[in-house]
Amino acid sequence: TLIHLGNYGYIGAFFAGILFVSTYTVGIGALLLLILAEYLNPIEIALMAGLGAVFGDYVIFRLVKDNLVDELADIYNKFGGKQG
Repeated sequence: TLIHLGNYGYIGAFFAGILFVSTYTVGIGALLLLILAEYLNPIEIALMAGLGAVFGDYVIFRLVKDNLVDELADIYNKFGGKQG
């Protein structure tokens, strides 16, 4: 199915940009961008993948932001830190 990604055009580049921001999916995102580079303009791929990366980072930030502070505060307090 990755071979036929050129049919999706710049939407595929946006999706590859979303995948590129996570450590677990960076390989797949890079592979998708390389495949798309055969069919599309590299500058436009970079712009669409960049927008996808911004979207992916924003989603990760919104999911992690609130819970991460609480978890770190618990660990800090456990090791003798004072919350204040």
